[in-house]
Amino acid sequence: MKTENHAFSRHVTMALKGIAILLMLFHHLFGQSETFEDVYGVIFTPFTRTGVNRWSSGAAICVTMFVFLTGYGTTLALRRRSLREQEAYAVRHYLKFEVSFLIVFAVSLLTSPLRSDHLAMYFTDGRASAVRYILTDALGFSTFAGTPGYNETWWYVSFAILLIFLMPMVTSLVGRFGILVVPLAGMIKSFGVDASKPLARFLLVLMLGSWMADRDVLRHVRAWLTTMPRRILFMAAMLFLSISGYAVHLRMGLNPWANAFVTLTLVLFLYTLIDLCHVRLRLLEFCGKYSMNIFLVHTLIYERYFTKLVYAPRHFILIELLLLVLSLAVSIPITYLQKFVLQKLRLA
Repeated sequence: MKTENHAFSRHVTMALKGIAILLMLFHHLFGQSETFEDVYGVIFTPFTRTGVNRWSSGAAICVTMFVFLTGYGTTLALRRRSLREQEAYAVRHYLKFEVSFLIVFAVSLLTSPLRSDHLAMYFTDGRASAVRYILTDALGFSTFAGTPGYNETWWYVSFAILLIFLMPMVTSLVGRFGILVVPLAGMIKSFGVDASKPLARFLLVLMLGSWMADRDVLRHVRAWLTTMPRRILFMAAMLFLSISGYAVHLRMGLNPWANAFVTLTLVLFLYTLIDLCHVRLRLLEFCGKYSMNIFLVHTLIYERYFTKLVYAPRHFILIELLLLVLSLAVSIPITYLQKFVLQKLRLA
């Protein structure tokens, strides 16, 4: 994203992605892995196991943050383009995303001898079906097709592909009807849509991000926050509201409204801190830069191949840090490989 008055900078984008990926690691390590906690004797001092498990379960809000960025960033890229140009952009974006994912998929299969038994799921219906299952998974369509997937957390790959091709329609609706589409998206389950499906859970925040980009909301925020005292008070308010919203989110689960509120207030806090007060969160930005590949590989590391190593530090904070380091060690070279291939294919 360009640093302009109407948009937050790339620094904000990367910082939010960094927060989101740290929440994702936290969520998977302690919100869905109670068996590992028992086996490896995880220590939660100075908190209780129940408290940490509850907070980490709520960390599933990380997906909401990634979806918001998709709505916001893609709307900036698509607006003022013709329908034909938007369609061409979606196709190119998909090809770029697919090539990047294929590289991670290939690397993952190459590491499968570490747990070769997991490949057996492709062969449950015979060899002929195995080829189809592998191709479907490699293309990112396994969730849509209901076929076996090598990594259960890759469900988001299918959803991300859906969003790529959905965004021209979203941008058009937001441009035509404005803020009205945001509450309507939040009430989608009232129209008979299964509330457990990803689109129903995240359409509200997708529309919110798109509307904020389309209507230059941050331009008005910047125009109002003209003095440093006002910016500091605004940051404090947004941080308080974000934390309070997260407390509500913990009680309401995956409620789209609570999740969107937390994401909105956090974005406004980061925008003011980074773009208006010029404070850089470099470590978060660094994590955000590699967040997509961290997402794609971290489950294989902690759950499939090196579980004992990841949980060896025992204290939950050290476990999170170790998984982050290991995920970065894998993600960084993969990212450079992806850039090289995309440049050769002229998709970079």
